Amino acid sequence: MQNEPSGAGFDAAACREELERTLTGSRELDELVSQISVYDSLSIVTFGSEAAQEVARCSDEILRSVNGGQVGQPGPFLEALSRVMEQFDPAEAAGVEKRSVFPFLSKRRENAEDRLLAKYRDMGQDVDKLYIQLKTYEAEVSGFQDKLTGMMNASARCYRQLYRYILAARQGLQELDAYLAQMAADSARRPGDMELQMDLTTVRQSRAALERRTQDLHIAEILALQSLPVLQTMIHNNSLLLEKLNSAFLVTLPVFRQALAMAVQRKRQRLQEQALQALDRRVREQYRNRPQPPEEEEQVLEQTWQTIRQGIRDTRALQDRTDAQQAADAAQLTQARQEFQAQSVC
Repeated sequence: MQNEPSGAGFDAAACREELERTLTGSRELDELVSQISVYDSLSIVTFGSEAAQEVARCSDEILRSVNGGQVGQPGPFLEALSRVMEQFDPAEAAGVEKRSVFPFLSKRRENAEDRLLAKYRDMGQDVDKLYIQLKTYEAEVSGFQDKLTGMMNASARCYRQLYRYILAARQGLQELDAYLAQMAADSARRPGDMELQMDLTTVRQSRAALERRTQDLHIAEILALQSLPVLQTMIHNNSLLLEKLNSAFLVTLPVFRQALAMAVQRKRQRLQEQALQALDRRVREQYRNRPQPPEEEEQVLEQTWQTIRQGIRDTRALQDRTDAQQAADAAQLTQARQEFQAQSVC
């Protein structure tokens, strides 16, 4: 047998094709068929029950994951980050007011500069706290992604085992058909053989029971086939979320924080320069002739701010789509589980 496939890339159709190709006529399939006894009805009604129940268990676990909210919603974090980003004004960060000739206006301007510096310092502290929260949330999402991958691999193994029993049941039906044909021929030659007639009736009943059991196993297969795409979708959505968290926040937030700190430093330097200009004309001229800070720094600050804002919108949209899809998947899985349970009772 080939190695078990990774659940994240599991293809049920390819799995069935591979099992049919490798198991047909194999000793492994013969050993499974040997578990069926024509004269033991219990061996037929319980054939493959362990595999079918394992599929049901995996389906229940998937349904709990869909409904249970294994990972906290990013909404509160996005709201907090959005409030911080709304405090930032690119024009305010880049703008440099001219010094007023009126003392009271100059004093008002200095107070405004002080408030701006305090605001930026508070923003920097808030960004640092949010970054720590984001790293924690990313770890939760990554852990849930690992759990989903494990569930996917377990579900794929359950499906493979279940389909082995389906193939064995089919082979058992074929063998019973051949046996019944032989018995029917013998019965035609010996119409008065009552023991043969009773055996023929028993085998026919066993054949009908095995056919019903094969249908039961196919119902379990349908349950598995509905569960696997749900898991694949959840894994895909989680991958998109992790990608968005990394591209829009985990990489960008530290850059924004550094650019914000540099903006605060530039503001502070400008205040210092203006104070020195008031003391000495020569010093004032010297600082006036100094090259201005590179405009690229201001561009980085605004670009990272725009990236974070867009990331907030994109992450919210992704979460809304994921929530709607999980609600639909949960309803579909619940219906399939109820049908499986109803069939099991019958």
